[in-house]
Amino acid sequence: RSVVARTTSVTPTGIDGPMECLDLMALDFRSNMFPAFAMVPSYNDWLLDADLDSTYLYERRVLKLLQWGEPVRPWRLKTPAHLLWLPSLDRAFPDCRFVMTHRDPTEVMLSIATVYTGTAAMFSDEVDPKFMGAMNVAIWSEGMRRAIAFRDAGNDQRFYDIQFRAMHKDPIGEVRGLYQWLGEEVSPEFEANMAAWWEENTANREVAEKPDPAMFGLDMDEVSELFADYRERAEQWCRHHSN
Repeated sequence: RSVVARTTSVTPTGIDGPMECLDLMALDFRSNMFPAFAMVPSYNDWLLDADLDSTYLYERRVLKLLQWGEPVRPWRLKTPAHLLWLPSLDRAFPDCRFVMTHRDPTEVMLSIATVYTGTAAMFSDEVDPKFMGAMNVAIWSEGMRRAIAFRDAGNDQRFYDIQFRAMHKDPIGEVRGLYQWLGEEVSPEFEANMAAWWEENTANREVAEKPDPAMFGLDMDEVSELFADYRERAEQWCRHHSN
């Protein structure tokens, strides 16, 4: 129960807030949401090597349906899981640009493992936190490796990078920089709404208790080493956009 309770504090949601693409991807039965529902190692291994071209093409079809009859607006797709299948996403949305936020993954592995363990506990009486810890470290270290490879394959200029701590220090300034890169306007009304949202969100955010790595069977020094290449690249990417 304590793990389930912590899940809500690390993943705040609301009826008028953004949803991740995982639900739309699940319509093609290829989604990173399923590993959070049950411990099925064979599915996890299959998913990492799966071809997600059909998944993203179907997501595009569903987005068109959802937008039917509404004013034309840009789609903004959101989920960290996109890191795993960027070439497939790119083939479905060839004009897309990418906003990548950066934080040392070592700092968030425990939170991610907590979310997965808490979600699985809603569907099963027997959940192995150590399985969830090892699974998430494997998934996200591979995701970072694939993201670096995608950027190195001639796509680096399509990315806008935001450092996590810079976003906390000056969220409106960081969004202004992003919108300038996108060629979109930040109106006074938009800026006021952002400021109000940030203030309300900060005031209502619960303080999540940091779990013990031993609960998930993780050695954080070993986890940190897996993300060393990414941390080095992220520092370069963020420095480029701050100049």
